[in-house]
Amino acid sequence: MLSARRSGVGSRACVTTPSCGGTPTGTKPSAQTPKYTKGERIGRIGSRVWKVFGFSGGFVHAMKEVPVKPGDEVFLDGLRERLDICKALPKHPNVVGLIGYEEAPKLCMRIFMEYIPGGSMLDHLREFGRPLVGSALQDATRGALRGLHHMHRQTPALVHGDIRCANLLIELSDNKMVVKLTDFCRTMSISQACEISSSGSIPWPWTAPEAMIGQEVHVGADIWSFGCTVLEMATGEHPWASRDFKTLIDAIAHVSQPDVLPPLPSHLSQTCRDFVVKCLRRDPDERLGTEALLDHSFAIEWELA
Repeated sequence: MLSARRSGVGSRACVTTPSCGGTPTGTKPSAQTPKYTKGERIGRIGSRVWKVFGFSGGFVHAMKEVPVKPGDEVFLDGLRERLDICKALPKHPNVVGLIGYEEAPKLCMRIFMEYIPGGSMLDHLREFGRPLVGSALQDATRGALRGLHHMHRQTPALVHGDIRCANLLIELSDNKMVVKLTDFCRTMSISQACEISSSGSIPWPWTAPEAMIGQEVHVGADIWSFGCTVLEMATGEHPWASRDFKTLIDAIAHVSQPDVLPPLPSHLSQTCRDFVVKCLRRDPDERLGTEALLDHSFAIEWELA
């Protein structure tokens, strides 16, 4: 007999912040401060993420370097605020833990995170050249959705701001794939999201229409991006890959038109198709929230009773 198991939320314990690179943010250097050693680069060619070793306890972590333009204090202040928000986010099994950050003298911010050896979903799709199907697609969708639900249920709600396969990390254990959200450089509280939705570059294939044209955004923008990410996992390509846009301006102009949706591949199951459609409603207020999506038949976890 099959029974449905409703997803839960993770531990409420707070993320700790050990010393990063010898000097925790906001403190003075100390002779007792542990150092770290930079290891091999993680991910794709050109990636600015490395493995590092040497925090107290001898753990391996991931370090991402974010370039900062000289004198760009507005960007730097915004990034600090986002990272402080994410450091305070309670732990969850489907969200990569943010450990700390430091401002490096060579015009970059170094962000220290939990190291996930399985790599990103995008790397997985490219390495094996096959999209996810069946239960693997449902498991990955469910795991990422649980992580997103954890962020949206905070007070105030946190908008991730960059949901896509490149920002889903995979942990493989006991023949099970655990998917975790990562990369919080765009994460913001709901009040911040309303203020800066039109600033900075955007990963357009996953970006909600309202964000593209500079309107106020809220958690619904994440839901659109999540629906696009499910399509990416199911096809191995970004959701607009079948359209031959000549320029970025052409792409944004097309996606911003009323009633335009990413093409849905014919091989999707009816339940998957219905799930994605409920994420990709043009009106952000009509998109299902994470709690309702977790109760959708495509996301419910079935097990033998």
